[in-house]
Amino acid sequence: METVDGSDGNHHFSQHIPQILTESDVISRTLHKFADASQEAYGAVVYIQQTHLDGSSATAIVMSKARVMPLKGLTRPRAELAAAYVLAKLLKYCSNILDIQSMTAWSDSSIVLCWLKKSPNSLNTFVANRVRHIHQLIPGAEPSKTKEKHM
Repeated sequence: METVDGSDGNHHFSQHIPQILTESDVISRTLHKFADASQEAYGAVVYIQQTHLDGSSATAIVMSKARVMPLKGLTRPRAELAAAYVLAKLLKYCSNILDIQSMTAWSDSSIVLCWLKKSPNSLNTFVANRVRHIHQLIPGAEPSKTKEKHM
């Protein structure tokens, strides 16, 4: 297992890199990221799927982040947006340290997907700030509404 030192702008940390990410016979790597929220917490997880020269594939969790809901609480759509923001930060970090050909971010919240398609200027302050940050972290990301609802 290798160790990578990094910073997210506010904190310095060391991240252990799973062995799957250091294999040399890989022809493609794809990140899949999921965000979700409940009444008690919200969070995100990043998986990697890689295809090897022999045609086999492997999947592993790269990293995850969860947060307990604030005491004041958030509405369900705002909690889903907070989860999407955590996901965007994980995506930015992962894309900086990994050689990735393709990325897909997933959310089951139609409201969040709709907010991400709008200009932040047309949204209230709480939502606008997070949408603006997500757009800055993932420039050019256009969420698509599909049956699976990915962003």
